[in-house]
Order: sequence, then structure tokens, then C-alpha cells
Amino acid sequence: MTIFRSSLLSLRSGRKAILQRPIATSTSLQTDGVDKMKNNQNATLPGKDSLTFDDHHIAYKNKSNWELLRAVLVYRSLTIDYLVENSVTIMRKTRTLLGKTLFDKLMRASIYGQFVAGENREEIMPTIQNMNAYGVSPILDYATEEDITRHQAVQAMNKEMVQEKLESVPTRVPIDTQFQADERFADRRENVYSARTYFYEGEQKCNENVDTFKRCIQTADNMCRRPLIAVKVTALGEPRLLLQLSATLTQMENVFNLITDEGDNPMDSYITLESFKRALHKLQMPLTNEEATEVFSWIDVEQSGKIGIIEWCKALQPNMKITNFFSKLKDGTGKPLFVPLANEDLEQWKKIVHRLQGLVEYAIQRNVTLMVDAEQTYFQPAINRLTKDLQKVYNKDIGYVFNTYQCYLKETPWRLAMDLEEAKRNNYVFGVKLVRGAYMDQERLRAQTLNYDDPIQPDYNATTQCYHSMLGLIMDNIRNSEIIVATHNESTVKFAINKMNEFGIQKNANKVLFGQLYGMCDRITYALGAAGYAAYKLVPYGPVEEVLPYLSRRALENRGFVAGAVREREMMWKEFKQRYFSEKSDSHDADRY
Repeated sequence: MTIFRSSLLSLRSGRKAILQRPIATSTSLQTDGVDKMKNNQNATLPGKDSLTFDDHHIAYKNKSNWELLRAVLVYRSLTIDYLVENSVTIMRKTRTLLGKTLFDKLMRASIYGQFVAGENREEIMPTIQNMNAYGVSPILDYATEEDITRHQAVQAMNKEMVQEKLESVPTRVPIDTQFQADERFADRRENVYSARTYFYEGEQKCNENVDTFKRCIQTADNMCRRPLIAVKVTALGEPRLLLQLSATLTQMENVFNLITDEGDNPMDSYITLESFKRALHKLQMPLTNEEATEVFSWIDVEQSGKIGIIEWCKALQPNMKITNFFSKLKDGTGKPLFVPLANEDLEQWKKIVHRLQGLVEYAIQRNVTLMVDAEQTYFQPAINRLTKDLQKVYNKDIGYVFNTYQCYLKETPWRLAMDLEEAKRNNYVFGVKLVRGAYMDQERLRAQTLNYDDPIQPDYNATTQCYHSMLGLIMDNIRNSEIIVATHNESTVKFAINKMNEFGIQKNANKVLFGQLYGMCDRITYALGAAGYAAYKLVPYGPVEEVLPYLSRRALENRGFVAGAVREREMMWKEFKQRYFSEKSDSHDADRY
């Protein structure tokens, strides 16, 4: 967008200076893994049969006996529905009963110690060093959350939205009601177990969130060869703006689909001058042939005679000449074709852009990679656009900015393919964090309640198929891509490894990273680290009382992965028993002599 580009271009000189600074990283981050394979006969390729996720000794080698026992007990407690469903209430009452000091000790000896690394850099460094010693790197996450009631969430939404509802202007362009605010879904935490939620509490709070992210970047500095942190755009400004801008961007894509021949994949569709004129006539646009030709030329900047979805979205962006032109046109009923952002909203949007830009540059100065998390579908078009514009500026040699794609969304295959093509055309590194998704139940309920098409894949198998398909697509284009395979699914990890082998991607090229949550799925993470893959843990940290909502979500999420949690618990118990009886036997033998 022009508003994006004008802001980003203003910092290009700063970016150039930053990127020219020496960076403490291996050359593998700067060189394509496939090219390195050709030049290095000793390169290490993924093995087909050497990796196993059933070796409890490898999985828990870095754990003490006490940590193993604690993990077994915590996992066992998470199978008790009453404890899980009332976890926040129980923790609050326990805090009141025991007082801060005893409560902190109890939490550290139980669920906090299992899923949170500590309060600050000093506390978490021993854990990070221990992880590094076994081939695992950190993705830092300052896990404090506002613990507010639903009533407070509704009040926050009203503050975000200024009015009770944002009403999109009805046009002949089909805009879903998904881009309308609704008080029934004001609490965006409901039915979401694996993602943090930020509520708008004013510009000062947004600035405080920026400072929090900067402290997280400072903490990550020099922790490993390539430290990562995660950020959410909803922490940096008014969600109302994300909602409005997402509606506008969706309108633009819908107009493209109206003008072209309808097809399942927008990447295969084009607008020609004749189809453009026919569409204007159908929409009763009062343009002469000469005027229509001139407008077409504004969009067809390459003068190829046809306009694809990438060119269309690039041209029709807020505050650009072509968008302003279309926004002034009316259809036969007198309704505008586009609903652009108001000037005051564009100014507010600038603040969001500048905040995220500042974080990216702050991270680059410290050789930290920044992952922009995906959020709800009614926010995601704006988040996606902003993240791609940042990638264009900063991902010239290395993927400093990663975008997140949720494979449970029906649109992900064509969306990711389009963004990949855009990266290839503009010659920047396409940084991708691939996940299954965090908002499924909430998204489905909202779509059903507000009566718009369900954006979610029909079932888990369809999501897995999408995930594997996207893995194959990225690895087939690994020359200008980097990917974080964020999953706890063993079959998906094995699929990714097989694809690495198929495309000749080195383990240590840092083109393919694997990520799991701290305190979960150690059997996969540490097996990957021991085998030489780029293995990561998302490591939460923060004061005990401020991470209680995070801990509650971890409890609920673990209950949702019953089979994996049972297997994890059985392997930990097996390792503990083997150590205990081995040590007891050794002690008995020593006594004999």
C-alpha cells in the first residue's frame, strides 16, 4: 500500500545501514541450501531411517530426575477435567490462601515450572544454555497477559470499534458480514486455547506493548545463532483498523474475481482490456472506451495486456490514484464500488506500521528474526499485507520477517502460492511459519452465527493435506524461501524430513526450522536437535502471577492432544523408572564393595 510504502521507504536508508553491519551468524543463513549441497560433498542430508521419536533417553537426557517426575505429575493432572476447566479459579484461590511467596514456590514446582522457563533473562539463561547444549534453540515469548473479565472485553471492543458495529457500505461487490464487529464475539479469547489475545486500551498501552517486545528482543540477543521472537499486530494498534482495512482488501479481490472468468484459483485468472470494459459496463460505470483504456493502463504497469491478481492488489491499495478513482465511482444504485479508509484512519494506521517497522529494525540490529503471528480471518488480510510489505524491504538476503499461514483455512493454498509468487517476482526471501491454526472453534461459531461461509477446512485430514501440500510447495521453492515447520504432529515432521531429503536441503542450512512448545513434545524436539536439524522451542517467560492465563491455555491445549500427551507421559515415566532403578542398583553394588 502507498501508506505502507511511504512509511517503509522513509526508513530504507536506515535499513541499508542496519543490513550492512556485520551479523553474528553462519554463512548458511545467507546461502541457499541447494547451492551449498552442490559445493559441499560432506554436506549432511536428512537421513531416511536414522531418526526416531521413541527414544526416551534422547528426548529427556537434559532433564533431571525431579524435572521428569514433575512433568509426569503435571501431565497426569491435566487429564482431570475439573482441574483443567477451573484452572484459573483454582490458581487464584490458591494464591489468596497461600500468599505470594508460597504460591510462587508451588507454581514453580508444578505447572509453571513445566511450561514457563522463568521470570526474566537471568532466570531463563540456564534453561536456554541447557537447550543449546542438546541442539535446541529458543523462540522467546514474553507470556504475560491481561487477565480481564468478559464484561471488560466487551467494553474494550466498544472502545476499539468506537461504535457498536462497523457497517461495511453495501455495494454490488459481495462483502461478507465477517468484517462486521459483533458484541457476541467481543471476547476474542473464547474458544481459543493456543493463542494470546490483546485488547485495545489506548495508544499509550500500544507503546508499552512495543517496549515489551523490545525487551524480549534484548533478552533474545546472542542467545543462539539465530534467535526468534513472535509478535501480534493487534498489540500495536486498534483492531478496528485491521477490520476495516481487511474489508477493503477483500473488496478489491472480490472485484477482481467478478471481472475475470470465475475459477477456483485466482492465480490462474487474468483481466484483459476487453473483460475490464465488459465488467465496467455490467457495473454501469459511466466510462468511455478511452477512459476505460486509461484506467486499465494505470493497473497494467508492465503493459502486458493482462492483469493478474498480484498486479491488481498491488495497484488497488488505499490512498493510491487508482483506488481513489474507483472509490468515487457509483454503480447503478448510487452505491460506491470501494469504501476506502478515512484520512484519520490512515493516520492511525501509520502508527501501527511504524511500530512494527521499529520492532523489525530493532530486531535486525540484534540479529533476531521476527515472526508475525496469524490472527482471526477478519483481521488477517491487513496483517498479511503489512507483513509482506515489510518482507519486501527487509528480507533481501535473510528472512528477518516471517509471515504465518494457517493450514486449516480453505484459502491458504492459493493465498500462500500468490504470496510466494510475489516474493519471487520482487526478489526477497519468503519467510513462512506454517501452522495448523489456533482459532478453529471460534471461527466456525462466528461464521455460523453471523451467517457467512465457514472459512475452515472440513476436517483434520483436509488440514493435514493442506499442510503437507504447502510444505512441498515451499521446499520446491527453497531457493528464495525459509520455513518454520511449527507442529507437534509426528507424521508431519517426518513428511517434512522426507521432503528435505527429496529436494536435497541440508539439515544445517537454516532454511527449514522445526518448532514446538516448551514443556511439550520433547520427544520430537530433542530427537531433531540430536540429529542435527534446526530444532526450536517456543520458550515463554514472565512473572508467575502474570502468566496464569497462559498456563490455563496450556492446560486446555494439552487436554486436546490426549494421545500425544499420553505417549509423552509414558515415555517420561519409562525414562524416570529406568534412571531410578539404575541408580538404586548402582548404589546397592557400591555398598557391597
